Amino acid sequence: MTSKNSKRHYNSVKPKLWRNKKFVGLSDQARLLYLWYMTNSEVDSSGCYYMPDTIAAGHLNWNVEALNGTKRELIDAELILFDDDTNEVWTVDWFEHNPITNPKLAIGTVRLITDIESDWISKAAINAAAKQPHTSQAISDHYPVEEMAAEAGLYEDDSHDDLRDAG
Repeated sequence: MTSKNSKRHYNSVKPKLWRNKKFVGLSDQARLLYLWYMTNSEVDSSGCYYMPDTIAAGHLNWNVEALNGTKRELIDAELILFDDDTNEVWTVDWFEHNPITNPKLAIGTVRLITDIESDWISKAAINAAAKQPHTSQAISDHYPVEEMAAEAGLYEDDSHDDLRDAG
């Protein structure tokens, strides 16, 4: 049963998780924290959300120090990304468990990713989403090609003004 405030009414954690060497090599506390990050009421279709340590610790009835040590274990195992500056968490294999299954979900998910404050988490999430079906149009609608090319350094000098003007 979901809470009235839950962002999602359905979430998936596939059984193959229990065969993932990174996951099974974790401590019991780290496995619990990972599952909590995947299934708590704040998670949305992007798998990324704002979650200060004090709130996470409160939900789990842990102290913040224990949470931080356990969170570090997940980061070191490359199962989550966490930005200390924005307090945003993203489960790295989110889309393996919760794939983008239709164009409307793709649009909503890409929109949520564009709202992520952490630039490096946003880039990681959009790269993972780009591997999903149905996302190419949603990504191009939210990430204009010229903007992406500029970020990649393709337009660093003025010798390519004709390419920018051609579009």
